[in-house]
Amino acid sequence: MTSMNIDEACGRGLVLYTATWLNASQYIPSTPAQESVWCTVQLRGQDKLIIGCVYQSPTSLPANDEAINDVIRNTATSNKCLHILIMGDFNYPNVCWNTWMTFASHDVSDYKFVETMKNFLISACVEANKSQDKSNTECS
Repeated sequence: MTSMNIDEACGRGLVLYTATWLNASQYIPSTPAQESVWCTVQLRGQDKLIIGCVYQSPTSLPANDEAINDVIRNTATSNKCLHILIMGDFNYPNVCWNTWMTFASHDVSDYKFVETMKNFLISACVEANKSQDKSNTECS
């Protein structure tokens, strides 16, 4: 188990559970971001998997949004591993999750996140969460 912000009054906290047999160890990114927790799993030989769990609050400040992008960018371009799994709750209302497009302007966090993901990672489609407008996944 790897955790972040569990005992701090300012955050709800994140917990990333991994099976014991995976022998996961905490990974501390070179650029920290609020509400993100990371671990490393040793695969075969020298091969590793970095797993990240991120909560990007709907009230997240632009500086934290940029820090999340930096963590993703730096992890994706580091030579620490070949495999990265990032999961979480990304509250970007202007992102069409089926197409990974946004009509937000270039200086908005939604746009910057989409560009970071498109430039550094191949991603699976995610559906809108329970509190989000489901029409956002259909993007017309």
